[in-house]
Amino acid sequence: MLDLTDIKKLKNALDKLEYQLENHQQDKSVEVNLAEIIANFKQNLDFNLFNGIDEKLKLIQAAICDEKGLGRLNLLLANAKVPKKYYDIFYNMLRGGGG
Repeated sequence: MLDLTDIKKLKNALDKLEYQLENHQQDKSVEVNLAEIIANFKQNLDFNLFNGIDEKLKLIQAAICDEKGLGRLNLLLANAKVPKKYYDIFYNMLRGGGG
C-alpha cells in the first residue's frame, strides 16, 4: 500500500521531470530516480496482489474441502467483505446458536 511519504516522493520526482521538460534540460538522474520509484511501487503492489490471491486460494481450498461448514462460510464472509470482528455472529449461526 502506498503511504503519504511514497506519494510525496513520486510527486517530487514528477515535478523535477516536468521542470526539466519545460526548460529543455536532459539530466538522466531525474529519469533514473523516477524509474526506480515507479519500480518500487510496482514491486510492492505485485507483492500485495500475490498475497491477496494466495489468501483467496486458501479460502477456496477450504470451501471445497468443507462445502457445508466453516470452510464455505469463511469464503462467503471474505467475498462479502464482512469485517473479521463480526465473524463470531455467523459462526454461532452455523453452530445453531442463533446469535
